[in-house]
Amino acid sequence: MHKNKILLMITLIFIVIAVICIYISSEPSNTPPVSKPVEYKIALAKKAPALEGLHKSSEHLIDTRKIDDSKIQVKALLQDEIQLEQEQITTAMELINSADNEERIEGIELLGAYPNPESEAILTQLLTNEEASDIRNVAALSLGAFEVLVDSTINDLILALADESEDVRFSALSTLENYMLGLEEVSNSRKTIHSQLTAKTLSSELPQDTRDALTDILSDESSQ
Repeated sequence: MHKNKILLMITLIFIVIAVICIYISSEPSNTPPVSKPVEYKIALAKKAPALEGLHKSSEHLIDTRKIDDSKIQVKALLQDEIQLEQEQITTAMELINSADNEERIEGIELLGAYPNPESEAILTQLLTNEEASDIRNVAALSLGAFEVLVDSTINDLILALADESEDVRFSALSTLENYMLGLEEVSNSRKTIHSQLTAKTLSSELPQDTRDALTDILSDESSQ
């Protein structure tokens, strides 16, 4: 009898536990479904290309603006440089036309710093027409800043090798030497100048010191 009571109590305990388990499992859970974070990540993944495209478009727009700004800045700098050059040339011409010889020399040197066809023509005129030897001398030296000279200027420099002023002669010779060496060895211009200068070494129009210096230059040039 006592054993039967114990078995009955154990059975009742199991029944109570089973009922409690069923009750707990039937309550709604507050934990969000596991699939939601996955869906959220997928949604982000789907939106990512659009966001990336927008980001790239913004970067492209910024880069385009930078390019446009750079072009504007370069254009402004070029305009400033052109304006400055024009102002300097105007100042040089005013000095060249001055009655003061030192100011004229300063103007010639300033003009030589801005090589162009107009300044080349003016310097050549000063070399060939000026009475003052110091003006002719500075003009011959200033032409040495030009990377390109027209044939008439080269001819005037060659004629200046016979100038009565030693300074003018050697300044013209220095300009011709540097200009010739700046040309390609196979260029027709270099060959022509070399031929003209070679002929001058035999000319009695040139003082002996100038012919000797010219001969040395041509010998050095041929040995290179």
